Order: sequence, then C-alpha cells, then structure tokens
Amino acid sequence: MKKFIIMASIVTIIAFLSLMRFLNYIQQQYINPEYIVVDKVELENGEWVIKGQITEPYTGFLSNKVGFSGVDIKIKNESLYIKLQYGIVSGRPAEQFGIYLGTKLDRVEKVYLQGNQTDEVKLVWYKN
Repeated sequence: MKKFIIMASIVTIIAFLSLMRFLNYIQQQYINPEYIVVDKVELENGEWVIKGQITEPYTGFLSNKVGFSGVDIKIKNESLYIKLQYGIVSGRPAEQFGIYLGTKLDRVEKVYLQGNQTDEVKLVWYKN
C-alpha cells in the first residue's frame, strides 16, 4: 500500500509538470518590449542579426525555469514585428538573445519589438 501511494504521488507530480508545460505552449506569452534592450542591428556575414538583452526577469511560478524560449516574426507594410517568447526552459534562462533574420531586413523600413498586446510596441531600428 505504501509503494502504491508513493507511485501515485510521483505520477501525479509528473502529470502536473507535463500539464504546466503543455499549457505554456498553448498560451504563448511574449516579453514586454519595455524589458528588452537591443544592443545592435547589423549585417553579419551577409545576414541581418539583432542582438540584445532582457533586462527584467520573469517572476512567477517556476520563475527560475522561465526565460527566453523563441521568437515570432511578422512583416507587415514594410515593417518587421518581432515578438520574443518566454516559457519554461530546461536549462538556465537566457538573458541575452541573437535573432538571425537572413535578408529579411532588405525588404523593410522599420523594425519593432512587440509584446502580448498590439499597442505594446517599441521601434528599435529604421533604414536611413
């Protein structure tokens, strides 16, 4: 009976952690641009690169395992919108990021960072 209780507890904990990870993928969250600093936008070996850092760590449940986990990119009306995602990560959360865009910036006039809301935008680069 004691082994059954221990096994049931372990299965419950694993199921809970799996559910948390699954919910995190379903509900994408983006880092507010207010907490992102872009250090440079440059052409590196024929490819556009945006490098920067996240200044405010995510605080919440499992915060030591929540960090930069991906990026969504959208081009609209000669503007590039970048949304940095955060989520549960397996290692130490990254504070710095590098986004390799290939030649996408050849076609745009402005680059914006965007958060969860459409009004959470920050201009980080424009063509001279």
